[in-house]
Amino acid sequence: MSVNEVSGSLIFYHTMGRSQSDAYKNLKLFHQDKLTKSKDLDYYRKIGANLILDGFSKGYDVKKQIAVYIEAINTYQNTKLYKLTDADKEYYVSCILALWKLDIIDPDNPTDPFFIAPLYKNKNIFNKVKNKIL
Repeated sequence: MSVNEVSGSLIFYHTMGRSQSDAYKNLKLFHQDKLTKSKDLDYYRKIGANLILDGFSKGYDVKKQIAVYIEAINTYQNTKLYKLTDADKEYYVSCILALWKLDIIDPDNPTDPFFIAPLYKNKNIFNKVKNKIL
């Protein structure tokens, strides 16, 4: 299965000031987007790439951009969800996608605020796999 054929959802979490060691505990769902044919993983990588290109056009190098994105993510994660505006939320998600594009954030890492959830179309297959594991 290629990257474009992945189905499921992109899930973004809010850790609200937790340290990196226990960041995976009691995560709050921040934002979720379903992957579709028009909005596949490449679409979301392009959002991150556009933020990176915008930084280059403003004269920032890659190191500076990475530092700004990490600082923005940390700032937003230390802010309560109800205090964030829609623009803040969009920028938070864009920063995560930009760091994913730069391979700084990995969706498979449990301490990162980003996850790609698979879609199980046939629940019987999912239950068989689950029963074999358990």
